[in-house]
Amino acid sequence: MNNLLYIAPQDSYPYTDGGKVGIFFPLKEFAKNFNVYYAFLTNNIKEDITTKYNKYNIKAVPFELNLIDNYLYYPKTLFSNLSFKFSKFYNKNFLDKLSELVERENIEIIWICHAQMAKYAIELKKQYPHLKIFLREHNIEYKLVKQYIKSTSNIIIKIFAFIEYCKTKKYEIALWNKFDKVFFISDDDINTAKKYNKNIDNTNLIYDGMELINIDKNIEVENNSFIFTGSLNSFQNENNLKYFIKNIWIPFVKEIPEAKFYITGNEENFLMSKLEMTKFEFKQYNIINLGFVNNIKNTILSKQFVVSPTLYGSGIRLKVLESLSLKKVVFVTDIDYTMVNCFKDMENIVHYSNANDFLQKYKMIKLNSELYSKISNNGYNLIINHLNWNEYIKRAESQMNV
Repeated sequence: MNNLLYIAPQDSYPYTDGGKVGIFFPLKEFAKNFNVYYAFLTNNIKEDITTKYNKYNIKAVPFELNLIDNYLYYPKTLFSNLSFKFSKFYNKNFLDKLSELVERENIEIIWICHAQMAKYAIELKKQYPHLKIFLREHNIEYKLVKQYIKSTSNIIIKIFAFIEYCKTKKYEIALWNKFDKVFFISDDDINTAKKYNKNIDNTNLIYDGMELINIDKNIEVENNSFIFTGSLNSFQNENNLKYFIKNIWIPFVKEIPEAKFYITGNEENFLMSKLEMTKFEFKQYNIINLGFVNNIKNTILSKQFVVSPTLYGSGIRLKVLESLSLKKVVFVTDIDYTMVNCFKDMENIVHYSNANDFLQKYKMIKLNSELYSKISNNGYNLIINHLNWNEYIKRAESQMNV
């Protein structure tokens, strides 16, 4: 088998969020057909950090590096071609460790997760020209920076963010010509990339997937219940949810007072602070914080509908795929709807653009139980037939020519 070095910005097991899921499951699948070395950054190397990967035939190569944002470091990056957010992931000692690994283990292929880690592959390719190097874009990073600029009203932050945006965009677009192949995980992202690189086509598109599990059919589903899962630590989730509650949920619950909206992944005081709401308002608008739940899949299964209120984001929302894999009817925004071209409104997903759209489609589904079953079953079949990790690896390996 070929020897593959898989480089990522974080320890991905346990896979507790979408970012870790998108790293771990392809890693696990690659280990079935390659000798895989998994090199990653971590703030703290724990005793079991390597042994936990052994059962998947993955050889873990952790490297300790402080990844906590320190904005005092920002001035040092002003004259670098790497943005602040990219610079913190690059360390010469880690590169030296990877170089020794490539030589010692006769590595032939490098798979990079996230553009922030791309410089390692580029530098290693200079030392070892025989290497085949591949980049999997989790997001188009410069799009996120641009969205952040729109989300802040602080003029100083806007200026710094704009500089970051310009540097990130120039660097990231240039990366796409430096790899043997670059893979994007959503239609929206690849359509963006095609505008800047004439060599990119649909062979560069590989949708992320979702692992299928046995669904517990004994879990009781609460009628008229909606759920959002995700931490508000990210500016994307914070702004997405604030907009949804103010502009979609509050008008909706005034029309449908029996409806309830559940939120997971946040401590209550933190959640109220981020949403700028009080306990009274939570009760008034039937918003219920579940905090950190032990079994997120069973929690989702107990609700009738899932909401993905994305206004800021790039890539693919794995929470949407997870909900489809649990046979849930998922309400998505424009940006979510365009991430996968096999999404069909009211066929396998529910696409809403405004509060009235959300309300009317809810009413259609509630009046027709067969429509709910059709949408949920069709969404589940999307995961079975297209959006799974087996399909992901088949497409990746066919494009890698190994």
